[in-house]
Amino acid sequence: RQYDMIDQGVISSFNLFSLKRIQRMVPEIRCGCLFYERQVGARFWPKWTQWIQPYSVHLSQALIGPTTVNQIHQQNYQCWVWTVNKPENALSLQLQGIDALITDDPKTMLQVRNRPIQELES
Repeated sequence: RQYDMIDQGVISSFNLFSLKRIQRMVPEIRCGCLFYERQVGARFWPKWTQWIQPYSVHLSQALIGPTTVNQIHQQNYQCWVWTVNKPENALSLQLQGIDALITDDPKTMLQVRNRPIQELES
């Protein structure tokens, strides 16, 4: 608030109770729910997101299935996927319509993102 930057970031956490607490303290801040495949209750992420009402849902690659991205978008959340380091995975996810990815290799992922869509589909 002090620096007028609240809309420039997203607080993400596996601890959904912490996210809910942050939302109560600073309602205008954007939050993202992190889920991974071995997390207790991860397969119930749609129910958790109804409670949290996050800006985005951050799923590990292992939780992305053929309808997952559409399901997240239908609930009006952004779909972020982590940790994507292989160009072929990034390409596939980009074609599925994800909104963002989290990576350890931003240079390579920027190159993938900047490729023309016709090139991605071939």
